[in-house]
Amino acid sequence: MSSWKANHGSFLGIFAAVVFLAGCLVIFVGEMPGTVPSNDQSEANPGVPPPPSSPPDGSNSSRSNDLQEQDPAEAISIVIRGAHTDQGLARIAIYDSPETFNDPTKALYLLNTPLRGGRARVQLKPDRLPEKFAVAAYHDTDDDGSLSRNLLGIPTELYGFSNNARGLTGPPEFQQAAIDKPAPGGGLFVELQ
Repeated sequence: MSSWKANHGSFLGIFAAVVFLAGCLVIFVGEMPGTVPSNDQSEANPGVPPPPSSPPDGSNSSRSNDLQEQDPAEAISIVIRGAHTDQGLARIAIYDSPETFNDPTKALYLLNTPLRGGRARVQLKPDRLPEKFAVAAYHDTDDDGSLSRNLLGIPTELYGFSNNARGLTGPPEFQQAAIDKPAPGGGLFVELQ
């Protein structure tokens, strides 16, 4: 009986070590960029815009040319902050309803902009925005047009939503991220996490 207890304790120790090493391997492999490629952008990247080469309306633009504003006093600014590097692009989607939220093919606007000092800024014409909208953004560090994820499906690139909204097991609901349109000259921040 005592030999069974001694062997049983050793078996449990070996089993725990194997589980620990397997977990370390999953984490290490999951940190490698582009480990979970997907052809379905809406499923693989809920709430984030596709790359500029595939705008949702099938045109050759990202539907942002007539949205951009040059005069900061008249514009509404969306500032994306929290990026750890300026490599890649900030990809931004603006949604106007719960029915379209988190579906990049139904986003009101898709914007792609470079980062400087870990921030990206877009200035928008107020008359082109709805009275209530939500913003989803992510830092596409590898510039592949998709939110990179590890083997467990957890994003490895930073992302965020307006209102600092976070979902427990996925993206937040539209109501959590929705904001009232700021006054001209105002704006909002989206924190990447």
